[in-house]
Amino acid sequence: MSDDTPARTGRPRKALTEEQLPELAVLATWARKRDAAARLGMSVDTLRRILRDDEAAARAWDLGRAGLHEKLVNKLVERALAGEVVPLLFCLKSMFGYREGEPLDGDERAPLVTINLPQPLSPEQYRARLSEMRRTLTIAAECVTEDGGNVE
Repeated sequence: MSDDTPARTGRPRKALTEEQLPELAVLATWARKRDAAARLGMSVDTLRRILRDDEAAARAWDLGRAGLHEKLVNKLVERALAGEVVPLLFCLKSMFGYREGEPLDGDERAPLVTINLPQPLSPEQYRARLSEMRRTLTIAAECVTEDGGNVE
């Protein structure tokens, strides 16, 4: 080393050996990075650094994760095709972009409905409206005979 470059201190950086790469791929099929790091005898930060800096290690992790992904998707589709509603809906939404409230044919738009509500009534207006409705119902009831026919 030259006098300009400071000497590196501390432990040497950990790396995965070629023999550990298949083990890493298997760990990726079930383990979180924290669990995989513990199995490999390192911290999770060290494993993250290795996966960031070592292309072979990153490929091994990705290969294992892809295998896990394939198994999970296959199981999900299997359950959806068996008629289980929740996996079926999840597959349609996540794999094919289905959205609730949207038509299946992307060209069509759902009709827009506008509902205009009147302003709220004051307590006095409400009581007056209620009295008016009662009078109307009383008059209507008097117009109906006992046998159900209308009086003309």
